[in-house]
Amino acid sequence: MNNPYSITLLLGMILLLLTGGLMSFFGNLFGLIPMILGAYVATGFKILDDSPREVGIISFLGVKKEWKVEGLTLLFKPFNIWKIVDVVIIDMQQKDIELDEISNIRCSDNGTVSGKISLTIKPDESDDPPGRHNRKSGVQKLIDYDNAGQETGVRSQLNDIALAWIQEKAKRNNSIDMSVNGINIGRYILSRMMGVDSHEGEENSDIDDARGLGVEIKKVLLKLHREQKVVDAEQKTLVTDVMNARVEKRVKEWREKYNITLDPNKAREQLVEEDMNADGRLQEVRNKGGANFTNIQPKK
Repeated sequence: MNNPYSITLLLGMILLLLTGGLMSFFGNLFGLIPMILGAYVATGFKILDDSPREVGIISFLGVKKEWKVEGLTLLFKPFNIWKIVDVVIIDMQQKDIELDEISNIRCSDNGTVSGKISLTIKPDESDDPPGRHNRKSGVQKLIDYDNAGQETGVRSQLNDIALAWIQEKAKRNNSIDMSVNGINIGRYILSRMMGVDSHEGEENSDIDDARGLGVEIKKVLLKLHREQKVVDAEQKTLVTDVMNARVEKRVKEWREKYNITLDPNKAREQLVEEDMNADGRLQEVRNKGGANFTNIQPKK
């Protein structure tokens, strides 16, 4: 209770109780009036939780002041209507929040990525270091956090900021990089959202980062993936390239070992049959005329 408002109330309460007590002791019944007033002021004691930790910002006549309180404090709200000395309570828990789903972010290779981004955030109560532009105290940051709507309001604004920086990053990276380098891209997004200079030497302005929201972003987790049809098409191309290389190798082996020019289509048939047999997708049926191979169900 180190703020001047609560201390003034405490001193006034003590004075009223002592004055009323002395007047009543000497037989003056009017002493009941200051005693009752002092007892009424005493009902304004409030204890903020320590787990999960709560921090209060003192407000005087409806205006938030740069006074942070924890634990025991004394308020004055007559009839719970007039908020002469009140407190705005802020939950200081560190929380994981998931932002809106990201979809169809176009990358430098014209591919698109979609996915999710989650943040670990907490209200920022640290004082800015000396020399920082527009330096703020920790209490002012908590006031900014409350003015932004605390967790609900901040989440909505962080969603827009994160999306803007992901789009900016995607313009310089292809869809594969965006989908597999989540850790590095997350670090980039974190630094830009917190207003830290990037490796490009650019400096953020207050309109594209979270410095005015009174929140500290501890971690950014990015999970992006490319369109499934693009991945499937690339996989088919890869399989085709591998098979072509095997066919070329088989033709070369027959020419060098047996001095036989093997037709590439025949080589491909041999390789496919060998693969199916190895996977258990062919069953051998023997009869008088020889051995026939019959397809069975595809391997799952």
